Amino acid sequence: MRTVRIRTFTLFGLYLIFMIPWLFYLAAHFMETGALRFGEGMQDDRLRQSHVAEIMQMIESGSGHWTEPAWQSRLHDRLRAEEMDMVISDCVRSGNFSVQSGA
Repeated sequence: MRTVRIRTFTLFGLYLIFMIPWLFYLAAHFMETGALRFGEGMQDDRLRQSHVAEIMQMIESGSGHWTEPAWQSRLHDRLRAEEMDMVISDCVRSGNFSVQSGA
């Protein structure tokens, strides 16, 4: 069996030291996002997040209008434009509300 030179062993070791964390990062990123794209959809995500924040503000500020059909229609139109779906449930006893969203 041929021995491995120290330079070859060092380069191979450095390669592994630098590549193994990168592979773990790629695996975690893929498990989290389901894609290996980096930065391409960032602007779209920020825009969508701002629209979601506006819709949440509309829901929270319009809690007195939840039973009005016109308000519900405006909310439904905004949600449809963002390809979103929400369920608003009013908990009368506790005075709290919960919003569930799904795409």
